[in-house]
Amino acid sequence: GTNDDLAILQDEAEFIAESLLSEGYPLNWNETNVTRIGITSNEKVNETKFEMFYALASTNYAYTKSLFKIKNNYYVNLSSPINIEGNEVRSVGATNVNSKNLAIVTRVTSYNGTILTLKIEVWN
Repeated sequence: GTNDDLAILQDEAEFIAESLLSEGYPLNWNETNVTRIGITSNEKVNETKFEMFYALASTNYAYTKSLFKIKNNYYVNLSSPINIEGNEVRSVGATNVNSKNLAIVTRVTSYNGTILTLKIEVWN
């Protein structure tokens, strides 16, 4: 039922939050050897890791879902942009269109010395 769906979505949103705010694995992971996507180093957003996450999600979204160990769709929204090759990036993942069920998890980290909020949506 719907409650089960929502519980699964909530769990998946938490998995993504936990993964993203880790350093990832291996610690200096890249797009070919990554087993866990993490975008931080020393509890701050690492621009290089974020850029690799963005690139992976843009080219192989399904693969990023499998790395997060989730079945549903995800969308990560940032409270302020991260600069990637001159472009301001504010979100990663699939835009939510007509979702039946939606779970949202918010996490706070820092980037360039300022507070950065990640809003993670998981939906089906």
